[in-house]
Amino acid sequence: MESSMIGTCEAMCPDDEIKLRTREKLLHFFERKPSKAGDYIVDEQKVVKEFARSAAGVQTPKPQSLRTKNCLKRTVNYLLMEIIRDDRKPYHVAYDFIFDRLRAVRQEIVMQNLDAVTTIELIEPMIMFLSYSLYRLVEEPIDRFDPKICRQHLQECLKKVLKCYDSLDELADAKDLDKQEATAHRELIESLYLLFNLGNSEALARALVISPHFKNSTFECAFTVALSFWTRNLYKCLVNIRKLPYILSTVASLHVQSIRRDLMECFSAAYQSKVLYVSLDWLKNIMFCDSVQQLSFDLKYYGLMSDPKTKTIQFQHASFQSSKPIMKSRKEHFVDSKLKVPIENILLLFEY
Repeated sequence: MESSMIGTCEAMCPDDEIKLRTREKLLHFFERKPSKAGDYIVDEQKVVKEFARSAAGVQTPKPQSLRTKNCLKRTVNYLLMEIIRDDRKPYHVAYDFIFDRLRAVRQEIVMQNLDAVTTIELIEPMIMFLSYSLYRLVEEPIDRFDPKICRQHLQECLKKVLKCYDSLDELADAKDLDKQEATAHRELIESLYLLFNLGNSEALARALVISPHFKNSTFECAFTVALSFWTRNLYKCLVNIRKLPYILSTVASLHVQSIRRDLMECFSAAYQSKVLYVSLDWLKNIMFCDSVQQLSFDLKYYGLMSDPKTKTIQFQHASFQSSKPIMKSRKEHFVDSKLKVPIENILLLFEY
């Protein structure tokens, strides 16, 4: 495909695709509107181009089937402002629709070989959406949400944007206003990459050499979390996760169960005694669990039995079942309590 191909379509979906999917009855729920007859008809203003895999024998797309830069930005804004708050269907349905349509936008970024500034503007909101969805749907069954696929695409988006940041750093004219605007949220994205890849030496090494210009208090807090995790200062790691802004804490919370598991193993050795009783209330505060009941359930999962009457536990290292898989991540109260603004404001990076 020619790298110089430039899209000319100003609609969120080309006319040919609208006609085809209408004829074949392939319109999504969010692309239809009720009719007087009681069935659903196409709402052309709400149809969004869907993702289509490349295949042998498929004709090279024409410029009129590819959207312009402004149209791609409008599409991303529409999905993350209008669809995200449409509560007529459960969130996992909206997620599937938005995920597919954003994937089509990413496909066009590659097809048109868009510049680094435009790529950053388009993909940064996708990173926010995938980060939020990974947490929002963390307790959903696999038939509704596949976290592995979401994680894979989040990693791809993060690396794509970081590569664009690096390419802008290499340009001589660092005072260009467009470049300054494109890197306005760099501290946040760099922090997300660091927290998403907690314990990864490559991510930590990148954080060590990043320019001081992009290190604010948010980044420093994220770096403290990563460094504490790397040095196994697990309590300090949990303390600083609670200090992160909402979108960063959603990603960091996905590692909390692993951190708690390691703390339990440490306690089972450090506090092993036939006469020593450890308070569950104290332990709950140390591990930032929502309740003593939840803590007792977690302890039992790893073979550590507590006394519900005295609210204490006697640790025995031999009882800890280190071979058991780490408990599945779940929603955390300290994360949910941070959401103070409409989620679309966070996804579109107006606030975070």
